[in-house]
Amino acid sequence: MLILFDNEDWSSHFDCHVYSHKQGTWSLRKNCFFAGSRDLKFDMLMICNGTLHFISDCYNYLANDSTHFRPYIMSYKITKGDEDERVETKLLRVPKEARRGSHDDSCDMNIFKWGAIAGHQTICLVRLRKCVFTIWILTNYESCLWRRIMKVRVKRMGLVEQTLISEALLF
Repeated sequence: MLILFDNEDWSSHFDCHVYSHKQGTWSLRKNCFFAGSRDLKFDMLMICNGTLHFISDCYNYLANDSTHFRPYIMSYKITKGDEDERVETKLLRVPKEARRGSHDDSCDMNIFKWGAIAGHQTICLVRLRKCVFTIWILTNYESCLWRRIMKVRVKRMGLVEQTLISEALLF
């Protein structure tokens, strides 16, 4: 399936166009994809159990009282019914521990597909902040329950961040 998200008015709602290979045409879905107030990392698309997932950025540009102040994951699922097509958009919270310090300039988060839990593929969240990798897996999709499976310093892994090398050279 080839999908195009289009946003001409710079709002949080994206039109969704799906390309039909058989007909050679694009069709517009009835429901828009709501992205929330943050910018989504459309280049980090992850498909899990037939649903598209995008993670938001972490940058500090929203007010603290904003609904979408903390980073999140948005899902977009197209289901075909007997008579029409249904589109579901859902906001998934990242773990509380991952939200803490997420606006730090050194913080970056991405999502990946993980193995099966209870017969379903699940999501893996990886965060790098202040030279520490932390990894969680989503154990319950409906209630957004996460389990941390790893926390390790970059140095302990035998890795060195390029920015640290550059900063060290300045002194």
